[in-house]
Amino acid sequence: MFRLVADNTVDFAIMNTNLNTPDYLTTETILYEKILLVGNRGNRAAQALAEACRAGREPELSVLEHERFVLLYPEILLAMRVNNFLEREHITVENALYTTNATTALNLTAENYGFCFVNETAVHNAPNRGELLFFDLDSPDLVHPLSVVYKKKRHLLPAARAFVDAARRFLQSQSWRSECDCRVEHGRPV
Repeated sequence: MFRLVADNTVDFAIMNTNLNTPDYLTTETILYEKILLVGNRGNRAAQALAEACRAGREPELSVLEHERFVLLYPEILLAMRVNNFLEREHITVENALYTTNATTALNLTAENYGFCFVNETAVHNAPNRGELLFFDLDSPDLVHPLSVVYKKKRHLLPAARAFVDAARRFLQSQSWRSECDCRVEHGRPV
């Protein structure tokens, strides 16, 4: 996406960014987006995590140790953050399917092919939402900025600025953020 902006193919992009944004681009952070764990409602490990949440206990992530994961390829920013989180939590992924597409990961999870991780903005338009459980694990490792990116020394056209501002208002409204099935805050489920 950076190259598309640099080459003037697109005027701007809304994307997750990190500190390695090229210096010829400007980034405006819209919000800090959480990365959620997703499981199938029929999966025993997902049910155990949800049960712990409903009982007011912190979910025990060790139930994921022998589960299959549908992961994004490691060079994708979300995957980098997820891999760091899994390593920090000492969760070894022994069985993984890899894809480049979060919607594919959600569809496979809905069919009970494993757990996946997606950005929280994916929850509200998730295919097969009724088959899925979404878990907010409240980890600083599972957060990254969603930003508008455009060329330095350029201003967005008024229509583009209006679109970005409308997207920012919607995403910051929090109205879509209440769709998690389990939210952990400071080590306690809520």
